[in-house]
Amino acid sequence: MRYTTALIMAMLVLCFTSALADEIDEEANAAEAREWLNNAAAAFASGEHDGLPLYSAKIMEQLPPLEEFREREGWCSYVNCCAPVIDLYASSSLEDSAGLKYDADQCMDFDYTTAWVEGVEGNGVGQSLEFTFRTHGGENMDGGSYQQQYVNGLEIVTGYAKSQALHLANACPLMLKVSLNGVPACVVDLQDSMDIQEVSFPPLYLSGEYDPVITLEIIGVRDGKKYADAAISEIDLRGGPCH
Repeated sequence: MRYTTALIMAMLVLCFTSALADEIDEEANAAEAREWLNNAAAAFASGEHDGLPLYSAKIMEQLPPLEEFREREGWCSYVNCCAPVIDLYASSSLEDSAGLKYDADQCMDFDYTTAWVEGVEGNGVGQSLEFTFRTHGGENMDGGSYQQQYVNGLEIVTGYAKSQALHLANACPLMLKVSLNGVPACVVDLQDSMDIQEVSFPPLYLSGEYDPVITLEIIGVRDGKKYADAAISEIDLRGGPCH
């Protein structure tokens, strides 16, 4: 009986220690993320974009983009299967014309031939896309489970990739500033290409009292040969944890 009691006590201590270790790990992760964001914000406050960490995108090896996105429409990705509901907002959008739409939804529709096109004067520098993650209530009844989730990269088709002519005619974003809840985190360097590009950066955790917001702001472009408007054809966020 004494041995059984001792065994039970040992198991309880082991379980408590394991749980405590997990809690410490989570706190350490959150502290590390806060420190990284604070350092990035301080670097950005210096007034130089290159004071932020810079991450370069690379071309993905896969099917031609048009076929790739047609196949992806039914896939289980982070955004489709694991992330909370996401509200997408653009700082500006070109007005619809000749039956074509240019609003923010066009860059997350699995259609390589549509695009978000910003709608202000100039080449689009300073315009942005804003992703609000509904981690609290609403459609996400298990909102607490999203506190450990993060976004740590993206796949993107930059420019208006419907055709080579349109890609060259319009401005093509080449540098994006990534922010979490208004705090600058890093800069993403893109290639002037119609292919799908991928880039990873340190995780931006979706924890917090309020629904987190990730913003992608255009801070560098290749000017269009005919139009000043900057476009992004497709974006897919990467993150986790996911099943």
